[in-house]
Amino acid sequence: MTTDHPTAEQHASDTQAADQPYGYFRIDFAQATASGWAAHAEYVELVHDGRTLMTITPQGTDTTLQRAVPEAVPFELDLPRRYSALAFVAEKVRLVAVAGRRRTILSPTDGFRVVCADKARQELENKAARGGAGGTDHPQRVGHPRPEDFSPVHLPVGYSADPAVLGHDGVMFLTGGSNSLTEQYRMDREDVRELSAQWVELLQRRAERCAELGITYVQTILPEKLSILRDLAPVPVSGPTPLLREVSSALRSEPWWVNVRPTLEQMKPKRSGFFATDTHLSPQGTQKVAAGLFAAVEPRLRAVVERVPMSTTQARRGDLSKYFGTLPFYEQVTVADDRDFQPYAEAARMTARGEVGSGRHRGLWFDFKNSTAASPKSAMAFGSSSFGPGEDSEHLGWWAKHLFAEFRMRWQAEFDWDEIERVRPDVVIGQTIERFMPQIPEQ
Repeated sequence: MTTDHPTAEQHASDTQAADQPYGYFRIDFAQATASGWAAHAEYVELVHDGRTLMTITPQGTDTTLQRAVPEAVPFELDLPRRYSALAFVAEKVRLVAVAGRRRTILSPTDGFRVVCADKARQELENKAARGGAGGTDHPQRVGHPRPEDFSPVHLPVGYSADPAVLGHDGVMFLTGGSNSLTEQYRMDREDVRELSAQWVELLQRRAERCAELGITYVQTILPEKLSILRDLAPVPVSGPTPLLREVSSALRSEPWWVNVRPTLEQMKPKRSGFFATDTHLSPQGTQKVAAGLFAAVEPRLRAVVERVPMSTTQARRGDLSKYFGTLPFYEQVTVADDRDFQPYAEAARMTARGEVGSGRHRGLWFDFKNSTAASPKSAMAFGSSSFGPGEDSEHLGWWAKHLFAEFRMRWQAEFDWDEIERVRPDVVIGQTIERFMPQIPEQ
């Protein structure tokens, strides 16, 4: 039997209630066995959906374990069936230590917690790839959805599906993840000062170098959905992160800086700027941002962008819905397509695409030409998924490929100055997202 032994800190925490049963467990999914240890427990129950399936009495010795926790007694049991990692993550299956009328749900060991979370995520991805019940596939997008195609479902506000959480009005928010988003709203003042100075220095260097090359430079940082739709969030957020606030303040007088936060704050209704089930801007939000961003290149482009209608209804699944189990959550949105952007869409076409590196999206690149574009200028963008592959009106790249005679999208945070000097575009656009700001681009 293998168990993870507690640290001194864990032991101190565990022994706060002197005779309350407690302990830890792990699962061997390949062997369908559970093992661990319990203290002050008469027996351990295996509970599935509130029903006790079997019990076992802890027994035996583990010298190393008992040096750390003298009252700990090991146990091991064969599970009656193979359970998924999702069943343990959702606490549908639990191990409970019992002593008289006192009951305590055993905690997963630190090692098992990591393994279980990774395995559960893989199970979710596999289920999503296979489709839903009955083997039916659920597409990412459904064109021209009918009222009878979908049915509303009510879920509790605050329902957590780490790294996402459900807010009011069916709006899902990213709160965790590799960027530890909610922690950024509480960033230490000294860290804010240091990082903001680095950002300002980097962006000013970019502006100076573009000026030396005779290239128009435009830079924006898109705010988080959590920063804009904070009134719908189930977690307390007062506004943008201190880091974005500081950088925006420092750059407010720079002609190349485009602060799109006020534009999104003033949308009516405000929630229309973002997808409900996605971290990204909606087509309406993207249109508003595109109007301001590209007007910084040519003021007349604002009117060109603002005149584009949204004529098509679509149902789509967002990038946050996958965290809420295997249910295919859809939302209905209106989008623009090439017919709405005539005559500027007449000759827009992708001329090349490729990938640099092995990241999931990072390193992708796309080139477009358009002899019927609204502007004769060439533009190159270094940005994120908000520019995207330029396929849909939720992508800034979709608007750019109709506006510029040549448009190049580079899915990366760093500027490639060698390529900029080789291509010599008329315009270089820098774009990132608020949650990425703690990591300063190298260039």
